[in-house]
Amino acid sequence: MPAGKKTPKLSKAEKRERRRNRKRYQRLSTGRAFVDHPRYGDAPIRSATPITAAEMRASYWGYNRTHIPDAIYFPETAIRADRSRQRTGWGWRPYYVDIARRCRKCRRWFLFFALEQKYWYETLGFFIDADCVDCQECRHDRHEQRAFIHQYEALLARPDKSQREWSDLEQLGQHLFEIGYVRKAESLLKTRPPKRFKQRA
Repeated sequence: MPAGKKTPKLSKAEKRERRRNRKRYQRLSTGRAFVDHPRYGDAPIRSATPITAAEMRASYWGYNRTHIPDAIYFPETAIRADRSRQRTGWGWRPYYVDIARRCRKCRRWFLFFALEQKYWYETLGFFIDADCVDCQECRHDRHEQRAFIHQYEALLARPDKSQREWSDLEQLGQHLFEIGYVRKAESLLKTRPPKRFKQRA
């Protein structure tokens, strides 16, 4: 049940992947603090086949974008892409590089890792121009809130709710009211348990 902001916990697989990455690659020292990613860490990851800044800019139009003025690109982190697995309409990415930028929501600096991009575009099948605008923690919070909203709406629509379900609905309603999803306090009346449940309590 929601009770303030939660920090995402690492799964065993994520911990193993993070240990492998630390052994496999050398971290770059940038002198800047980044939001910690549960799998890839909080510093750019130097690759075995770095490219020059000119090669990076020439490889993909998105690396010359001007509407992200505070983005920082790290050509030393480049990893080769598998073009056959990319979904695109305007051009391919032959390389992925670590990209640092400010989170749209919390304004902290975070890294969109080359390894993360490879997973997005080649395993998950995201469109090649899809961008990451929120840090890992804010993305986790957003997904968590969506789960709360889905659970809230499902409970609200359920005709015969148990005492436990009424309790969950009441707590979810209060949480969603505090974050602004439920706009009117009167709407919370629908989340209050019937008198028969209150009498048992």
